[in-house]
Amino acid sequence: MRTLLVVGARLAASERPRVSALRTTLLSKPVTSAKPAKKVVARRYHMHSGGVFYIVVTVLLGIGSINSQNNLLFIVFGVALGAMLVSGVVSGAMMMGLEVDRRPVAPAQVGDNARFSYRVRNTRRRVPAMAIDLIEADRPRRKLRKRDRKRAIPEAFVDVVPAGSTEDIAAILPCERRGLMRLDRITISTTFPFGIVLKSVTVTEPDELLILPRVVELPASVLLAGGGRGRTETERQDRRGLGLEFYAIRDYQPGDPMRRIAWKQSARGGNLRTREFAEPVATAVLIDLALAREGDPSGNTDESAGEQAICLAASLAALASRMDVAAGLRVPQLGIDITPSQMHGRTSAMLEALARIDLNDKRLGTVSEPGSSPADARVFRVQADPSIAPLPEGARLLTPEVLDGVVDSRRASRSAEGVS
Repeated sequence: MRTLLVVGARLAASERPRVSALRTTLLSKPVTSAKPAKKVVARRYHMHSGGVFYIVVTVLLGIGSINSQNNLLFIVFGVALGAMLVSGVVSGAMMMGLEVDRRPVAPAQVGDNARFSYRVRNTRRRVPAMAIDLIEADRPRRKLRKRDRKRAIPEAFVDVVPAGSTEDIAAILPCERRGLMRLDRITISTTFPFGIVLKSVTVTEPDELLILPRVVELPASVLLAGGGRGRTETERQDRRGLGLEFYAIRDYQPGDPMRRIAWKQSARGGNLRTREFAEPVATAVLIDLALAREGDPSGNTDESAGEQAICLAASLAALASRMDVAAGLRVPQLGIDITPSQMHGRTSAMLEALARIDLNDKRLGTVSEPGSSPADARVFRVQADPSIAPLPEGARLLTPEVLDGVVDSRRASRSAEGVS
């Protein structure tokens, strides 16, 4: 007995280095993290009206063939039953080999179309995928609720994806409302080959689409009407400057540049005359936006007062960019503060900030005190109702009435194309 214990102890001691060496080897190996696979939420078979009608007819054929013992009915019943089985098995195997990826969606603007791009890959070696429908929803369009069918949803169709190949397809979504659209699930479906059973596969693909506010082409006079900071429009009209707006004609003075001499008026009067221009627009513009909290406008297709104010702020930012004027945005109620600058992408940053504003935000119910403004910036207060918040010192008030009579350039060009 003692001899057995001694032999067992020696064997255990000899195995310890092997176990410790194996443990050291496993811990020293780098852990490679694989790319997380796309999560398949559901694979479903759906019945639709055409499929239900086909099944009812098949059952009636079966009952008739049994009652009549007619060979022809038995043959027709067998063919109908076989078609049903083939429709389920073949298309089910076809859908198991499909993978879908959505490429990043670029921001779009209200009135434009957002473009979606998808890549559908067939991993099967021999079985092609036929008649594939794709939709940004958790189920095929035929199974959506009636209210969901009425709203615009990105959809695409591909007729065939050969075995082992990849197809790129595109979808278009009309952008009707500003805001952030969250994308979650993609459903691919088919009724191939006989249209009896609807098969679908739903995968998760989280992403978001930012719809920028509507931008109209404002006249340059909107910014030219605001000169230096704290100066009213009347005070500005009485000041000469180096702007682009014509002011008056006066007698020539030594030192006046030759390009400003009014030659026609000089020829008529017999002496040199010089053109004068009004004081130029400010070197920087600060758009100060004040909003009031609104109810849920999901059932209203018309633009609310808040949406019109956001549209006006976006149009001012676009106008400043077009005139090479540094622009900034401030929404004190929401903590948005973009300092005036001509840096690349500053206008895009302002439009994206305006697109993310939620008019149901509780913070919009509070009235904030006007903040300080840069000394060299002209402040434009944009608000639908003058009573929403106090006006900053020296700021010019702009209301959505400025948009009255201004035609959206994109809509005007589309209507002109339609007429032509």
